[in-house]
Amino acid sequence: MMKSTVQPLNFFSAVMLFLGLMVGQTIIAFAAALCIYVFHIDYASSSWFMLNGYMLSMVLPLVFYQFFVLKPKGLDLKFDFKKNTFITYLLAFPLMFGMMLIAEYLVTLVPTSGYFFGNLYKNFTNQMSSLAMDNVTMILLTVILAPLLEEFLFRGLIQKSIIKTGLNPRISILISAFIFGAFHVYPWQFVGAFLLGLVLGIVYEKTKSLVLPILLHAFNNLISALIMIKYGPETTQGILPIEPIYSFLIGVGIFNIFMLAFTFYFRRKASIFEG
Repeated sequence: MMKSTVQPLNFFSAVMLFLGLMVGQTIIAFAAALCIYVFHIDYASSSWFMLNGYMLSMVLPLVFYQFFVLKPKGLDLKFDFKKNTFITYLLAFPLMFGMMLIAEYLVTLVPTSGYFFGNLYKNFTNQMSSLAMDNVTMILLTVILAPLLEEFLFRGLIQKSIIKTGLNPRISILISAFIFGAFHVYPWQFVGAFLLGLVLGIVYEKTKSLVLPILLHAFNNLISALIMIKYGPETTQGILPIEPIYSFLIGVGIFNIFMLAFTFYFRRKASIFEG
């Protein structure tokens, strides 16, 4: 297996990642303004513009890291299928589902009205509505591109590079999950992305492979996309035939049970390997 080329996170590499993101966002903003003020067409609200803008904002940080940090070396992203046994999948998907139920309830605690949150929530639902108008684009973006590109960046590069600094893996997972949440900008997305980022970070740390985090990410986004198609972007509460607090408690139970089982499985696997 090739030696990993991901470097320990330092000030320069962090700046390059941030600069790549900012360049992407600047190009998107310039293109949107050009469409409105020169061509007098609001392409920025179209699903295809959001798709291309998303790809640009995700790919450029990887390009900047490759060109300015790694230089001639290639970015080595691990896809080791052998680390993912059937039991690993059997434990990881319920683990993710439990956290999805937890996140869904906690997101509803974030205000959606008032001067600040009200305007922000309006922008958020407008953006989600524009995306939901084209189901094919939404599925392509959320279920295929987002799991691939975001796991490359946030787990395969950022989390790994933070751990390589010598920081405790648990702290590294927290930091990468927070960055993952902050990337989604809106408070309602931040809460869910942060919590789900914790699960993805844990799974990546245990398996040392991007395969399962990508599949779990796609699973979460597919459920969200299907719900959005059927019920709209504003809410997913009331879908389950039980009170939201009960679905939250069920999620806590599922998450804790499978988190214990997942941890025990990999601890036992490690002890067998060492023995």
